[in-house]
Amino acid sequence: MTTLKRKIFISLYEKATAQAAQLLKYRLNKMGEEEKLFWQGRLNCTKIISNFLLDEPVIVCHGASVGELNGIFPVIKAIEDKGFKGSIIISTGTFTGYRKSLDFSRQWPNVFAVPAPLDFPESLDNFLSSINPDAFVSFEAEYWPLLYLELSKRKTPFLLLNGRVSENSYKKYKIIKPFIEWLFRTPKKIGAVSPQDRFRLVKLGAKPECVMVTGSSKYDYIFNIPKTKQENHPLRKKLKLSDSTKVFVAGNLRKEECYYLSQLASELTSKLPDTVFILVPRHLHRVNEIKNHLQRGNTSYYLLSEVFKNNVPISNRKAIIVDSIGILFDLYAIGDVNFCGGTLVPVGGHNILEPVVWGKRVIYGPYVSKVFAEHRVLSACGASIQVSAYEELKSVASSLLLRPEKAILDEETLRMIKNHLCGASDLYSQWIMEILHQRGL
Repeated sequence: MTTLKRKIFISLYEKATAQAAQLLKYRLNKMGEEEKLFWQGRLNCTKIISNFLLDEPVIVCHGASVGELNGIFPVIKAIEDKGFKGSIIISTGTFTGYRKSLDFSRQWPNVFAVPAPLDFPESLDNFLSSINPDAFVSFEAEYWPLLYLELSKRKTPFLLLNGRVSENSYKKYKIIKPFIEWLFRTPKKIGAVSPQDRFRLVKLGAKPECVMVTGSSKYDYIFNIPKTKQENHPLRKKLKLSDSTKVFVAGNLRKEECYYLSQLASELTSKLPDTVFILVPRHLHRVNEIKNHLQRGNTSYYLLSEVFKNNVPISNRKAIIVDSIGILFDLYAIGDVNFCGGTLVPVGGHNILEPVVWGKRVIYGPYVSKVFAEHRVLSACGASIQVSAYEELKSVASSLLLRPEKAILDEETLRMIKNHLCGASDLYSQWIMEILHQRGL
């Protein structure tokens, strides 16, 4: 019965993906040249792979986008440290992720970046036949039925690392569990970020003995990035911030948070004149929305692109709206007070650890289901302030902007957090090397 249900599911899924493939081919002509080449590579990457000189053994590390890459990079370094001499393919499913993986691959002679194959039979066959990987390593929540099925058919050892299942996804997967539980049994080993993730993965069909709570290799990446002290950070100089200016950074703003934090900027900058709010939406289509909110609150602002392009001083502006991607981590470095979004609205949170590694306490809201493991550690170490609603956020933000030294974390607290969270990369690299050893490589 299980096999029959799987066949029914795969048949329907293949029909849906065939239609998606046709739609994508139609839309290719409307894309810019670089983006078009990326999506053509996702359809068929054999032309890109043919330019590579691959040494055996070959490992594929796959992640959806930039966030997953932050977990992949330290694992690659840990494998290299253990004497790995083969080739590593990084496959990513977004254009921004692909560009970042290209930058990384230029620093490592045996690392190659490719667009991830779409979950279409032809795309997967082209990809796997061109590379013939000795191990396939997927990161986070990449649950692709045809990919998993093809790896099983080829008997390619498969690991799922930094594994997680959000609350919303879990509810949806449970509905169709009889049709997809085979999917969660495919990985040879699963490293789950938290006990909650492990529970969900096992409930959905993963073998209990194959799932271990490991934390996330992202922590190893983020804690080991070279850091510049706040007062010396080049961004402060680039933004022409005076020594007395206090900075509030609100990152990854989602939905109504764009309004809440714009309102906060309007209210607090009128009371605290030597303060600048830097508002960073998660998605760039929210930039105009934030502009409108600030205008209604009579709060002057610049776009970050204007500041960089025109080299303008911001002494007469109360807010900066970030209209580019990839700068948030460094912005947290110059924030006297930092708020992490996706938490005042029921999204589940984004990377609440990023402000903390700069030695600052982080403020966030009540919705932390996606970052619960990090929340638990930060809360226990006194490195976070969780607020229940907007009014409490305003009170906490006002207090910390008046006394920013209260937001600074001492070295011992940072060491405790690091000890709690780091170490997954070394364990993951051991798993990968064991697989290669078992295959006689």
